[in-house]
Amino acid sequence: MLKKIACVLLLCAAHSLFGQDKLTIAWDVSLSMQDRNLEKEFGFLDTYFKKYPNTQTRVILFNGIQSTQNNFTVTNGNWEAVKEALSQAIYDGATGYQTLTKVWQDGTTLLFTDGIENIEEDVPSLGKQLYVINSQRENNLKNLQFLALSNKGRFIDLTPIAGDEKDQNVFDGYIHGLDVPMEIITIRVKDTNTKVKPNEDGSFEIAANPGDVVVFEAPGVTPIEKTVYNNEDLNVWMEYDGVELDEVLLEKKKKQEEETEEVDIGNGSQKKRNLGYGVTTIESED
Repeated sequence: MLKKIACVLLLCAAHSLFGQDKLTIAWDVSLSMQDRNLEKEFGFLDTYFKKYPNTQTRVILFNGIQSTQNNFTVTNGNWEAVKEALSQAIYDGATGYQTLTKVWQDGTTLLFTDGIENIEEDVPSLGKQLYVINSQRENNLKNLQFLALSNKGRFIDLTPIAGDEKDQNVFDGYIHGLDVPMEIITIRVKDTNTKVKPNEDGSFEIAANPGDVVVFEAPGVTPIEKTVYNNEDLNVWMEYDGVELDEVLLEKKKKQEEETEEVDIGNGSQKKRNLGYGVTTIESED
């Protein structure tokens, strides 16, 4: 009897030791996530699977309208099949969480999203342990924190630190336009101290992160703002909206002759400036 009990305890211990945890990866595939920082998010997942190398993993690709799911078995930390499914995701629609109804309630959920929710719905239960993870500079921080708080989970911010050159890319482009001298144009990354001037031919380069907003400015021209994305040139057209003139002061000068010139009114003469009507003088030649 004792031998049987010992065997049962050994099997339970082995199952606990080698058993696979349940993990749900909820992957936001709305349009606002199409330029997500895959490098940082995959880096997070790589660290997770090194810590938990054997997991039953469910991948849910979702937006505000629909969701699809696929189950994977990760063993010895090999999550290449999961990575491939995430890499091939197609982005469309708005963000919403009401379609996340198939997470494992007795497992861990990693929710990758920017929190920019366009469809207001009640937040579903997102598992025993929830981690809300964001890598986007453009995000709804309050909503991200609320998602974590409402499920007694944690919020993890993977956004790069502003000014961190290691996370920045160099974007180039060309400024086209009419009558706007290149020397008066300033190109800057919004909400940072990064500024550059274009070359004489209109070409330029500027360091920024995907998702940053680049502003093109010049006196007399309406500023142009462009959000930068990976592998996209920053070509813009700039022209004056109107003509800006320097201040001009016009002074009225009366001719001396108008002060003294007299005209014949038939029964005498009168100074021209004192008449209340127009006078035309006909010369003898006319």
